[in-house]
Amino acid sequence: MGTPSFTIEARIDHLSDGVGCFDPIQVLHRMRTAFPNLIESTRDYLQETCDAFRTPSEAGAEKALRIAVRDMQERGPKVLFQIPLPDGRSIRGTAERYWVSVTSLGSDFPDDFRQRFIAFLETLRLQPIQIRYGTDI
Repeated sequence: MGTPSFTIEARIDHLSDGVGCFDPIQVLHRMRTAFPNLIESTRDYLQETCDAFRTPSEAGAEKALRIAVRDMQERGPKVLFQIPLPDGRSIRGTAERYWVSVTSLGSDFPDDFRQRFIAFLETLRLQPIQIRYGTDI
């Protein structure tokens, strides 16, 4: 049996009739305020997948590229991050367009971290939609 993992996540059902989604860049900006020791990866893994498939190699590469491009357009960017804990462990996380999640391998989240992270997720709200009309916009 593998190592257990514990996850906290916020999801938006992109197949619903709603129009909202996360802005991963904005989520990470806010997360840096809530968790100042956050370590953000500089890589966009969805973009890297597309780039890897752009170089023609085998027969299925074109189809794989189309799938990777669709994933990047629908879910991207994909930002990975780590939040170091006082006990030396790091919580690993992902922010994408339709979810934000953190995972702890091996042991559950410390209570204070769990409470802080859930409180942070509860601050993520859809901004008011402003509709304007006219020639002076």
